[in-house]
Amino acid sequence: MSKILIFCFASVLSFFSNAQNNAPLDPVKWFYVAQKTADGEYNLLITANIEKKWNIYSQYLPSNDGPVATTFSFEKDNIAELVGKTTEDGHKKEGFDEMFGMNVVKFTDKVVFTQK
Repeated sequence: MSKILIFCFASVLSFFSNAQNNAPLDPVKWFYVAQKTADGEYNLLITANIEKKWNIYSQYLPSNDGPVATTFSFEKDNIAELVGKTTEDGHKKEGFDEMFGMNVVKFTDKVVFTQK
């Protein structure tokens, strides 16, 4: 009886250990806010807080042959009009990446994307 009880306990413990190891990764937390800059004008600030040892890539990479660039999709609206490109400001690292064989721009820690 005690062997069966120990086996059941070990099985349950193993299940919960594997469930934690197989939990989906969520290393980037996203936040956004609309900031009024003038009458009828706003900046949409999209902030990415990135966990240590992780990064996200710039929207503006030299080609599509490397890592997946960060992208934003804004729905067209009769009330609002986008002005210019989305800018990015944060802890930027730029240089040649051996894995992709090209120069890349990536962000660590925190980056704020701004769309007027």
